[in-house]
Amino acid sequence: MNNNILIRSLLSMGGATLFFKGLSLGKEIYIANSFGVSSALEAYLIAFVYVGFPISVLIVPFQTSFIASLAEKSIVESGSSYINKVFSAVISISIGIIVLWVITLYLLSELIFVNHELVMDKVILLLPFVFFNSINLILYGVLQFKGKFSVNGYLPSLSPVLVLVGLLIFEVLFGIVSVDIIVMAIALSSLIEFYILRKLLDVRLDLKGLRETIHTTFKKSYFLMLSAVVMASAPMIEQFYSSSLQQSGVVLLRYASIIPLAISGVFSTVVAVVILPYFSKLSLNTSNVALRSQYWNILAGYACVIVVLYFVLSLFSNYLLNTIYSSAITSGVELSTLTFNFNLYLISGGFFCLTNLGIRLLSSMHKGKIIFVGSLCSLAIQLFILSFFGKSVGLSVVPISIICYFLTSFIGINFYIYCKVKI
Repeated sequence: MNNNILIRSLLSMGGATLFFKGLSLGKEIYIANSFGVSSALEAYLIAFVYVGFPISVLIVPFQTSFIASLAEKSIVESGSSYINKVFSAVISISIGIIVLWVITLYLLSELIFVNHELVMDKVILLLPFVFFNSINLILYGVLQFKGKFSVNGYLPSLSPVLVLVGLLIFEVLFGIVSVDIIVMAIALSSLIEFYILRKLLDVRLDLKGLRETIHTTFKKSYFLMLSAVVMASAPMIEQFYSSSLQQSGVVLLRYASIIPLAISGVFSTVVAVVILPYFSKLSLNTSNVALRSQYWNILAGYACVIVVLYFVLSLFSNYLLNTIYSSAITSGVELSTLTFNFNLYLISGGFFCLTNLGIRLLSSMHKGKIIFVGSLCSLAIQLFILSFFGKSVGLSVVPISIICYFLTSFIGINFYIYCKVKI
């Protein structure tokens, strides 16, 4: 993949992801103005983060190591067989891990959640989505490797479309506004995505050598999984502190972070879908010095785009938020607090995007141990800030701690790349 092809792939994937994130943003704005700061919405947001923990821990590292393995010549020669085996392994692991995790949440729910009964109701309703989404992430990984960037970018748009259509139909025809409609819509979209992806890739269950496949996949992604445990723990910790620092704190921070997360999501998705396979293939055919040089070039251009875009957004943040959250603001959301936290999330989003690029480079080089140690140190700093400054700073301590998390990660990763990634 030369530079021209890489740029075309980035633009193609960027356009598709922008379309998807635009729909998602519209969905989030509609939800914000429909539900305000309701306890049901807060329970759904908390449940969504906690129930998604197994996916973040297992499937994302699986996907990363899977793409790296597909880049190896020996795997490409028997690609269909290998894909079927990993597909079967993911289904087996997902069932076991999700069941164990839900049982754990149920036993600890009274200690973790303020409104534990309502949260656990949402957790149970989200299980079909969690299961199918875990499998879909692996199948999307196959699409990434095969360069099917349009499908990879546009197919996830099904979820926000179904959510918006479902909410509008039930509200207009039946006068019903319920968070459960959102849950049912995303479950249905994950099922449809699974059906389409399975047909496109022609994957089948292959239980032969399942134990060996699971063992090999775990071995290749061991440190990535440990890193994922740390990274996936951060949002749960943030949810816990948000709900304890202020009533409806989770919802209020959600509103502040929707736009920054949507923008950073575009950048991070493009990096994951295009750059990771690119780095994986490049690492097999070139020296580490050339790989590092290419990384610096991509990082410089990436940083320039992010800085300019986020600076422009910060200038118009007050007007932007007042316009899109008009109904939510009248129901108890303070505009000044929302704007302040919005700008904090912009900063954290920028560092997240830049850090994610470095993580993808190190992942392609199988440097999972470095990612794990770095993420553990960053989480320790974040916990220190939340614990010692939470009461004095208030709800804004959460986005401040996220900035510190990604800033320290960014510095650490790039320092390692500069000093250690040599011939």
